[in-house]
Order: sequence, then C-alpha cells, then structure tokens
Amino acid sequence: MQSIVLASTNKHKLEELGAMLDNYSVLPQNTFNVPEAFENGSTFAENSLIKAQNAHNHTRMAVIADDSGLVVPALAGEPGLYSSRFAGPCATDMENCDKLLKHMQNLSNEQRQAYFYCVITYITRDSVVHQFSGKMDGSIIKVPKATRGFGYDPIFTAKGYTTTIAKMPFEDKNLISHRFKALTQLKQLLCPTA
Repeated sequence: MQSIVLASTNKHKLEELGAMLDNYSVLPQNTFNVPEAFENGSTFAENSLIKAQNAHNHTRMAVIADDSGLVVPALAGEPGLYSSRFAGPCATDMENCDKLLKHMQNLSNEQRQAYFYCVITYITRDSVVHQFSGKMDGSIIKVPKATRGFGYDPIFTAKGYTTTIAKMPFEDKNLISHRFKALTQLKQLLCPTA
C-alpha cells in the first residue's frame, strides 16, 4: 500500500482522508518529525501550499495538505484564514464559536450566510504540485446545537438542511463537506478508475 504524508496532526482530517483514500496509507507528519509550517500566506491556497511544501521538503514523500476555514461575507470574510484561532492562538472550538456569535448578534438572517472553503494541495514524490478546492454553503445559527463535530460545526447549517452539521452523522456530513468536494477531485487524480 502506497503511503502519503498528511501535513497535519489533526485527527479529524486524518480520519476524513483515511476514509476517502482507502487504497493509501495516510500518515500524519509527526510520524516523520516534521515541524509545523509557518503559515504566512494571504489565501487558503497559499497556506495549503506552504504546509505541503514544508512536509514534502522534510520527507521527500507524496504529501497532502489542506487549508480551510469559515467565511462570513457580512463580516468582511472573517474568520477566514484565522478560523482555528479566531478567539486567540490557543482558543477552543467553543471559544471560537462564541466569539463569532457575538460578532454576529445584530445581523439579520440574510447577513448570517456563510460558507466553509477548503483548498487541498497534493505534491507528488517527484515534486509535482496539484491543488483542488471545495465549498459548502450555509448559514450561522444564533445558538449552538449539538456538541459533536469540531470547529464551527455546532453553529453552521448547510444549505438545504435544517440541522447543524454537528448533529449530522459523520458519513452524511462528509458527502456535502467542502473538504470532501476537494478530496473527490484529488481521488479522481490518484484513482482515475475508482
């Protein structure tokens, strides 16, 4: 089985990738003592590439990295690139959710529209770079519902659904997620006959 390095130690991302790329052995970068990359890009695509290039430079193996976040157009794109540290560098998921809800407390329902966005970078063993993106449209509710999921899942309702994605079964969420859409494109590259 061919191995791919995931330029992350996030167990949720590892789980999603492992489920999607079942013909590959997906290994977190700390397996190879890869240091965290310094993400100083100004877009999701740039940060995804920075993380992938960092892991590839240290391992010389095929690498996958993603950069993703929640975008609220009515807040000038916040939390955006800073989604995971919106309430501070060591903030918990709930602290990030609470800060966002506070920023949105006076917004109308129309202004509560939001989307998750993801860019996946795949670098081959031979250093060829591919990028794929995915988007999940929805809106931010006023009070968190459910504790399952991670990140902003308890306050995000996907377009066409009435419940938060935190209340959805893992398999159902994966079928509509921004990361799943980007990963589907990657899988077509890696397994064109699948």
